[in-house]
Amino acid sequence: MVRNDKLKILQVAPIYIPITPDIKYGGIERVVLALGKFFDKNGHEVITAAPADSNPYGQLLPTLEQSEWSKPRIEGDDPKAYEKHVSMILDYIEKNDVDVVHDHTGNFVLTPLFKDALKKHDKLNNIPFIVTPHELRRFAKVSPVQRDNIIFTSLSEYQKSVFAEYVDVQQVINNGVELSSYPFESNPGDYIFSLGSIERDKGQDLAVRAALKAGAKLKIGGNIAERTFFDLEIGNNPNVEYVGELNDEQKTKLYAGAKASILPIRIGDCFTLTRLESLACGTPVITLDTGSAREAVDDGETGYVIPYNGKSEEESVCLMADAIRGIGKIDRHKCRQTVEDRFTWDKIVEQYVGLYKSSMDRVNEDS
Repeated sequence: MVRNDKLKILQVAPIYIPITPDIKYGGIERVVLALGKFFDKNGHEVITAAPADSNPYGQLLPTLEQSEWSKPRIEGDDPKAYEKHVSMILDYIEKNDVDVVHDHTGNFVLTPLFKDALKKHDKLNNIPFIVTPHELRRFAKVSPVQRDNIIFTSLSEYQKSVFAEYVDVQQVINNGVELSSYPFESNPGDYIFSLGSIERDKGQDLAVRAALKAGAKLKIGGNIAERTFFDLEIGNNPNVEYVGELNDEQKTKLYAGAKASILPIRIGDCFTLTRLESLACGTPVITLDTGSAREAVDDGETGYVIPYNGKSEEESVCLMADAIRGIGKIDRHKCRQTVEDRFTWDKIVEQYVGLYKSSMDRVNEDS
């Protein structure tokens, strides 16, 4: 049985972006930060394994001197950085007691270092390792260890289906938002808003075309990941305003003031936070029917989920333009309510703690 009600949780973070409260970009990093905050708030002891330039809630286990993308470009990425990360975490686990390890990178249990340590140290077989996979190509190349104490989760039913060929996902737990951080606005402005890394996969060019067709003003925020794409598709349109890479305060104001968010993501996403952030402000979402879209947005109720055919994108653009024109039919209070009912971090953390405790019980019964 579980030893006590409060847990000691070790989170494994990615190594590329610092885990800090003022983070501007990084989906997984935001999740690690938020979970740490709410684990700590609920009285659990949380340790986040991340580079030393991080500042998470709870305790930091510094594994690298600096996050990889914070280093000067001339240095380049360290090909052995993730091995160092794993090695430091394994050393910590061997020397300290933890109740559960949650690997948010999905790669920790695939590494030779972990597999070798599993054979040498019985302690690693008596701790639940919760794993949220992300890199499909890794799992296609490297078979994960099959152990009862290694439990796979996913952020959506879509993500579960993607990884089904390689791992048995035992529980789906969505991402969440901190509702109090997102102001509700019942009287929005006259623009639509699109937020995300600016690259073809995120479909901002489709958002531009739909906005122009609907005669709507469009504001676009996010880091420019593909400069040529930005210059050709976004930068020179008179009704489009690029508002830059935004901090949390800036983006929430833009979400709240928008008639709608338009997120025409071309690729399958695990469970993007942008849809939830928009809905939390009461702002309906227009999105393509890709990835986990229908698990966050109720078509016709909290926004519009647009059919997508990559070979005939103009049809989707026309449907998105129609959605922009008809966005006033969506009840903004209902958008906010769906987040309050299903997607707050308090509810998500409760699900994770339940999974951690049941996993601990199962491992204790098997040992």
